[in-house]
Amino acid sequence: MATCLISSSLLTKFGRKTILQGGVIGSVITNLIIAVGFFMNESNPNISVILILVGLFSFMANFGLSLGPIVWMYIPEIVLPNFLPYSTMINWGGSALSILLFPIIK
Repeated sequence: MATCLISSSLLTKFGRKTILQGGVIGSVITNLIIAVGFFMNESNPNISVILILVGLFSFMANFGLSLGPIVWMYIPEIVLPNFLPYSTMINWGGSALSILLFPIIK
């Protein structure tokens, strides 16, 4: 919730494009940190856990500041008002479908 409020103020200061680009770069970096943590799991489990947790919390903060709320602010600007419910339904449906189709990681 707090990151959404911060992102709305950042939106007026930097603009959508800059925030979305920064969000994608931040997502790539944090996912690489998580991947390195998983690769180091057998050689050094203590550092691995720290890297995975730092990467995960950083990803959530980055997503909450950039890609998460900015996309929802951007949709009403590019979609006609009478199609807005359908675009929201497709967005949620696509998210649900991706969750259902990918196997559960154990």
